[in-house]
Amino acid sequence: MLDNVPRPVRILAVLALFAFGFAMLTNFGIGKLLRVDSTRLAAVRAGAPLIAASSEGGDEATEGAVAEEAAEPAAKSARTRTLAWYQRPIVKRNLFNSEASAKPPEPEAKVSEDLVLSDIEATLISTSEAYPPQWSTALIQVKDEAAEVYGVGEEFLDAKILTVRAPFLDENNNHRNARIELLRGGQREYLEVGGEKKSKVKAKGKKPDDKKPAKKSGRHTWDGIKPDGDNAWTVEKKELDYALANLDKLSREARVVPHFADGATNGFKVFSIRRNSALRKMGMKNNDVITGVNGHSLANTEKALELYSKLSTESDFEVTILRNGSEQTMRYRVQ
Repeated sequence: MLDNVPRPVRILAVLALFAFGFAMLTNFGIGKLLRVDSTRLAAVRAGAPLIAASSEGGDEATEGAVAEEAAEPAAKSARTRTLAWYQRPIVKRNLFNSEASAKPPEPEAKVSEDLVLSDIEATLISTSEAYPPQWSTALIQVKDEAAEVYGVGEEFLDAKILTVRAPFLDENNNHRNARIELLRGGQREYLEVGGEKKSKVKAKGKKPDDKKPAKKSGRHTWDGIKPDGDNAWTVEKKELDYALANLDKLSREARVVPHFADGATNGFKVFSIRRNSALRKMGMKNNDVITGVNGHSLANTEKALELYSKLSTESDFEVTILRNGSEQTMRYRVQ
């Protein structure tokens, strides 16, 4: 019968039988190596540690040790490790300089809690309070130098800026000008917008009994701003100087907030403009978005403060606005 089977088929059959036998032997050998004694398995399930076999005692010694461990109560074998048990060897070996970290910190310089008016030789022109607070900025003129923008944590002269605040109401509901808080020699001080310029040099020829001119009562009327054609106005120099020196009063005449488009700032939106205010007489309307001055974008607060500080030296300037979605240019001539 086998003679009728072709020779190649017989060869393949023999090879298949050989492969099957080899696979069975391999499976048997691996299974023996991986076999776990039932006593040892029960001991591990009970919580006893798995002890490796000794080269001298053989499997019997190992199985005996495991059996003894399994006979102990589960509460004894399954011990609860506390956090201190894990920390003890680390602290003992001082791997992370644990002894140094346990020392008390060096005492910081004592800072007075009293907030007093600063006599530093600087003038606060304007502030921009932001969130988070560390993004807030202030426009400050130090001595007779050009005004510069400073942020929270920056230093000028012998002072460090701690906080920057916009105009606010105090605990007695009284209006307070925009201010910055400073740290000078361990003393907390503040500087307000609209304060007199501080200088250590006294004016010559000034007598103690010289009388200051009486202040005018009532709101400033901005009579020096007049229309001069389509989208054009003339501004008297005294009005511009008054605006730059009284930013706190100017800020009460309208609300100005950053305006966003496509997720980015593109200018500042004005609204709640009061009647007879400077912005009203300059042709501004509620919900106008101021996007640029003299071709410079107002996409960020710092740039706006820099441009504002330069207005005192400009004879003419243009303001670009968005009104109802369309762009317009407002022209002003200072005289």
